[in-house]
Amino acid sequence: MDRRDFTRALGLSTLAFGTGIFTGSAAHAATDYPTRNAKIICPFAPGGSGDISARLFAEHFKAATGQPLVVENRAGASGGIGTAAVQSTDPDGYTLLLSTSSVLIANELFYKTLPYDPRALATVGVVGSTVMFMLVQPSAPYKSVAEFIAYAKANPKDVTSAHFNTSSRIGAAIFAARAGITLNEIPYKDVGQAVTDLIAGRLSVIFLDTVAGAQHVQSGSLKPLAVTSGQRLQLYPDVPALADTFPGLEVLAFLSVSVPAKTPADIQEKLNQLVIGTIKSRELAPRFAPLGLIMEPMSLAEVNAFVDRERSRWTEYVKIAKIQKE
Repeated sequence: MDRRDFTRALGLSTLAFGTGIFTGSAAHAATDYPTRNAKIICPFAPGGSGDISARLFAEHFKAATGQPLVVENRAGASGGIGTAAVQSTDPDGYTLLLSTSSVLIANELFYKTLPYDPRALATVGVVGSTVMFMLVQPSAPYKSVAEFIAYAKANPKDVTSAHFNTSSRIGAAIFAARAGITLNEIPYKDVGQAVTDLIAGRLSVIFLDTVAGAQHVQSGSLKPLAVTSGQRLQLYPDVPALADTFPGLEVLAFLSVSVPAKTPADIQEKLNQLVIGTIKSRELAPRFAPLGLIMEPMSLAEVNAFVDRERSRWTEYVKIAKIQKE
């Protein structure tokens, strides 16, 4: 090799080294991710579907990567406080969001102003979709959907429903619109207190997703009059679907993992694979099974298409329920 060739080769090598192409420094960082503890913020209180899903994902994250994923609950403002906290962090993959249809889509349809921008987030995986139970106290005077409607029409001032996120609110609102009844809405900060008040008889009904509601149904502390799916669930074959009474009535929500939109693409891809691994995990399967989640592994492109479809669906929900922005 003559001097010119040597100098040229040296220059190319230096360029490659400096840009990370030669040593693979940028790629190396993504390949090694994560190299330290990470955290996932659940923007809702402990005990709900988001909290349960975040903790199951965290277990797989540690098992697959060797690095802990700490679950931090930051409830309030229909998920807005925790979501805003994630959006404002460095987009390095070390602060994740347990996102939902509420924080990614519904809040924007319900409220005039938000403390965060849903489009400043990138959703890297969908843990699963869920429908809701229509739950009442077991000793309530209504034992079916038809009896509940009749009672509500006869006692319009006495029937109360709780909402603690936009999913619970939309479920109740769509049901009330289709049934032609009034549900006097009471806002709650978290699902736990709403469930406590329903069990104590201080509420008439709540619409709670099957993930968070499963334990109460299985224990018998609450009675499901129906589910908001288009047909009965295989896991709960004795519980009618609201579509049995109101054809076409179906309300679904989803649970997902999101990061700040500027998070590097290769880290987003790694997180997508971790979400898929959670869904496919044999170790977690027995714990997912009772939750009634509809789980389907999705690539990043499929996740984006899914969220777009759900945005259209939720826009239609709001129209049906005639909910005005607050």
